[in-house]
Amino acid sequence: MLGTIPFLLAIPPVAGVFIGRWIDGKAGTEPAFLIVFVIFGFVAGIREVANVIKKANQDSDDDKKS
Repeated sequence: MLGTIPFLLAIPPVAGVFIGRWIDGKAGTEPAFLIVFVIFGFVAGIREVANVIKKANQDSDDDKKS
């Protein structure tokens, strides 16, 4: 489970780059949406990493109780 952390940190910002560039290309607002979606990607990635770590800690605590 913890092996997914690098992917959770890398993929959302990269997706944000592609989505932001696409919207900027359509709207002609470079680099506004690129910056916004990259920030959203980092926030989403960090949030998911926190969820994974929280779940791993819960699983570890459950194993210790058993």
